[in-house]
Parts: sequence; structure tokens; C-alpha cells
Amino acid sequence: MRSTGCSELNPVNIDLDYLATPAIPGKTGSMPNGENSIIEYLTRHPDFLIRHPDLLSHLSVPHGFQGTTVSLLEYQARLLRERLRGLERQTESENLKANARRDLSKHLKPVVLGFYECDDPLQTLDILDDFLGEHYAADWIRLFAAALSRNSSAGDRTRLGPLDTRRRGLFTLLFNNPKPLCDSLQQEHLAILFGEHSDLIRSSLLLPFRYLGKEALLAVGSAGWRQYQQSVELDILTAVIEILSRLTEPAAN
Repeated sequence: MRSTGCSELNPVNIDLDYLATPAIPGKTGSMPNGENSIIEYLTRHPDFLIRHPDLLSHLSVPHGFQGTTVSLLEYQARLLRERLRGLERQTESENLKANARRDLSKHLKPVVLGFYECDDPLQTLDILDDFLGEHYAADWIRLFAAALSRNSSAGDRTRLGPLDTRRRGLFTLLFNNPKPLCDSLQQEHLAILFGEHSDLIRSSLLLPFRYLGKEALLAVGSAGWRQYQQSVELDILTAVIEILSRLTEPAAN
């Protein structure tokens, strides 16, 4: 097909076969057929620029032409302002995340040192309880461990219990591939892990690890939406849990 001089419009899927058809009789004037075909197309599709707003950034429009180009320029300006606001919001969000990570890093050292200073392995769970509540929006924490034989509690949020056959079997794949699991639990799973509080949980996190040398499962629940996702914060928490695993490993005989 012979070029009409408007090949840069192809990315927005203008029908070039249609543009090659003859223009509307009486509207050709002295302009080339290609330009008349474009005029005809735009006349029949007045919402074209609305459907393809990105094209406006490539147009050069004289200001004040017959009183109609001002609105187009204003539309371009509005698009630019909206994009600018979007970039500002993105920058603000990134700044908030960076500040949160710096704050988290400041508290990481006291947590790890606290683990080392504990005489009783159960005391480490009190420290973990505070850490998860303050920095990970944890409202409910459950720790099921094969090394535990009875139910108990630690801190304000943590409930402890044995890792029984039912729970171990339910999360076999997770234990075989021990990685954090974020917001992937069905309601029946939440009920098994969190009991009467399961209906209040909007975000969840599961972390398989080892406690006192045996398999364990850390379940964290939050009343807030989208609290847990793959991120630097989750990597930090995974490292903290790994340290906890190593410190509670029984000494070799």
C-alpha cells in the first residue's frame, strides 16, 4: 500500500484499508485523498481521541484556531496534570514504603539481640509477638509446633498449640516447599488455624519453619486488607524466623 504520510497512526489500529477507500463526495477539496480519508474516518468516529488519549501527546495543534483547538489543548493539559498527580502519588507511596523499611530496620537489631538473650525458648515468642504486632499489622498469631504437646499463649496475640496430623496434612505442600504463603487461604483453612476469629481476618500469612528442632507453622492474621505480599518486609520477617529456628535448635549431643 502506498504511504499516506500517516504511518505513525498504525499503533492505535486505524483501519488502513478503510482509509484507502474513496473520500465522501463533495468533501475532497484540494487535499490529497489520504488526508480526506482521515477526515472522513474521524468524522465518523468522533470519539477516536477519547479512545486513544495517548495520541494527543504526539499532536501539534495551533493555539486558538477557530476557537476549537483551545479545548483540545486544555484536554492535553488536563491529561498531563492527571499523569503528574499519578506520579506524585506514586512517589509519595514509595517514600512511605522507604520510611517504613528504615523504621523496620531500626527495630530489627533489638529483636535479634533479644532472641539471643532469652534463657527460655518460649521467651523468644513474646519478642516475636511484639515485633509482628508493631510492624506487620498482626492481630492474631498462631504457632503450631511438633515440639509442643499442649495449648498455651505468648504475648498479647500469640496462641501456641501442637502441630497435629490434621494441620500437618492440610499444609503438606507448604512444608515440602517451605516458602511464605500470602493471602491464599480458604475460609475452611482460616477456621482450622484461627478458630472463632477466622471471619475477622482479611489478610493472612503462613510461614513454615522449625521450632525446638521440629516442624512448626507460623500463621499470622490481620483485620486489614492486603497486608502481606512478596516484598522486602517479608524477606526481613523470613530472616527473623530463620534466626529463631537456629537459636531454638537443640544442642547436639
